[in-house]
Amino acid sequence: MYRVLLTLSFAILLASCSISANTIGKVGRDGKEYRGKATGYMDRTGTIEMTSADGSRCAGEFRYTGTRTGSGILRCSDGKSAQIQFNALGQASGYGYGATDKGEPVRFTSGLSELAAAPYLNLPMPSSPSTAASGPALPLTDPAIPLSLSAFRWSEVFPQPAI
Repeated sequence: MYRVLLTLSFAILLASCSISANTIGKVGRDGKEYRGKATGYMDRTGTIEMTSADGSRCAGEFRYTGTRTGSGILRCSDGKSAQIQFNALGQASGYGYGATDKGEPVRFTSGLSELAAAPYLNLPMPSSPSTAASGPALPLTDPAIPLSLSAFRWSEVFPQPAI
């Protein structure tokens, strides 16, 4: 009996562990921007919630289907829904894409700064001195075609301070 209670307590503890990250999303051909958060759980499932500037809200669930890949569904307050898929870049970061039920593109990132998210979202590069990287600008790419991490110049996204 003691072992059953201990095992059950441990399972409940593991199930309550989660990690959350800020999320930026773009929906539609006009690129309506949403911001929110994604929360992943130890059982390889999670939730995503985002809100646009005009108050539209999208929420949904996702689950990992591979080691670093997964899929999910989003439902929005404006009546749209979207099938999504994602690729994890790290333990709490990644990017995803999909389409709404009306065929509009959906793109999102989680756990990335605005600068690091730009190539996955096709956002204009930030121009403020505090976030702009020195050197050549990063290419804007289609998130449906994953960037090769070996060819990606992380030093342009996260410049090293001069010593």
